[in-house]
Formats: sequence, structure tokens, C-alpha cells
Amino acid sequence: SGRGCANICSVTEHLTTVRATVEVTIPKRRTGRPDGVGKAVEKFYKGVYDAMMRTIFSQDTDGNKIKLILIASPGFTRDDFWEYLLAESARRGDREVMKAKSKFLRARSSSHHLHCLEEIFADAELAGRLNDTKYATEVNAIQKFLRMLDNDPLRAHFGYGAVRRAVDAGAVQTLMVTDALFRSFEAGERRKYVGLVEDVRAAGNGEVLVMSTMHGSGKMLVQVGGVAAILRFPMEEVEEDEMDDSEDEEVNGKDPGEDEIEHVQSQLEYDLEAMGL
Repeated sequence: SGRGCANICSVTEHLTTVRATVEVTIPKRRTGRPDGVGKAVEKFYKGVYDAMMRTIFSQDTDGNKIKLILIASPGFTRDDFWEYLLAESARRGDREVMKAKSKFLRARSSSHHLHCLEEIFADAELAGRLNDTKYATEVNAIQKFLRMLDNDPLRAHFGYGAVRRAVDAGAVQTLMVTDALFRSFEAGERRKYVGLVEDVRAAGNGEVLVMSTMHGSGKMLVQVGGVAAILRFPMEEVEEDEMDDSEDEEVNGKDPGEDEIEHVQSQLEYDLEAMGL
């Protein structure tokens, strides 16, 4: 026998949450006894549909805020479920589902596991529909950065010292910082990263992405120290000792004032409050 498993998730700017998990045992297909398989698959689809109604289309959910509903799976399961969903919503008279038909999008994934969300959002075929979501923007940025580390390393810098130098040179095209760095217990540490954000935004020619460590993109950014930048032109790397000295000088000599910190933090306030932090 096999197992039908589905995760129903909500993906916001700040958080990926598993709202429901549906698991059903699917017996192996046997000659002359196909009914058991069909009934098990229908039970699985019904379980997914019911869970979807309790979460995505519940009375507590504002359907107008839902930009996209992705159905992803290996093989053709997503297509089979889509046909079931259309028939079942018509049979039950679920108007909210029928009204939202244009928001549904089917996609390929290698499994039902959460890490496959990164794979789905990075799919070039879906880019046109996903480009206006913050999550997709973050995934695309971190994927581009990782590719550049291999193919164009002088335009992919990470770590505070290297990124600070790039900001000072006006080289930063995209600055990526994890939200966790703004909640450090050390005031001086917080000021460093607030200063980076302030300077990139003040220059007016760079993009700033504050990534949640609750998303896969944020977790990948943590692996390179929580801060990274894609540069608009190449910059040579410096020796580690030289970089350390440079960091000390810049933190001491270019420490933003309290008014500047308050200004930048007010811009990030929505990000942090939405996560309940």
C-alpha cells in the first residue's frame, strides 16, 4: 500500500504555516480489485477538499486577501484533484470556491514536503503569476545570489564587513537581511544592520529585502551570516584581518543616530508586528 499525503499551507510575507495535514492509506492496485484504490483516492481528495474549506475558505478568512491558491504535486495528482475540486464545489454549491477559480494555479513539485515550496516559487514557468508576491521576490533573490556565488562571486558578497564596504561604494543592487538581526539583544549589533538598510534606502538605487527566518529563503540567508548583497558591479574581496579592522572603523565612525534608527525601524515595524514580535 501507499500513502496519500497533503499539506495545506498559508504563505504570507512573513510566515509559512501548515494549516492542515491530510493522510490516507492508498492500497496497491490489484487485478480485478480496483474499487479499493478508487475509494481510497476519493477519500483522500475529500479530506483535502474539506480541509481546504476549513482553512482557505472559512468564514474567518478574508478571500479578497488571497492572491493565489497553488495546487502542487508530483505526476498528475494535481490535475486529478483539480477536476475533483471543480465537480465537488459544483455539487455542494460552494460559491466561494467557484468565485475563486481564477486564483487557482497548478504546479509541479517533487513531493508534499515544505521545502518544495522553494522549488515551486523558483519555477520559471510560474514567474509571471508569482512575481507580485513578496515571497517569490525573496526566493528569486536568494536563488540569484547563490548562483552568483558560483558564477560571478565578485558580485555576490555576504557577511557584515563585505556588505558594508559594498554599501559604502554604492555598489549594492539588492540587500538581503534576516529579520532576526533587528532583534539582537545587543544595541550596537542592531545599529549596524539598521545602518545598512538606512544607507541603501537613502541612496535610492538599491532594493532592500528583510527576510523572515520562518521562510526557507530566510533560513538559507542565515547560513551565510544573515546578511548578503547582490552588487551592480564587481568588487574585489579583502583579506579577513583587513575586513575586521574596516568593520571596527565603520561601526565606530559611522554609527547612525537614534533618530535615524527610529526612522528605519518604523519602516520595518509592519514586518515585525505582523509576526507578533
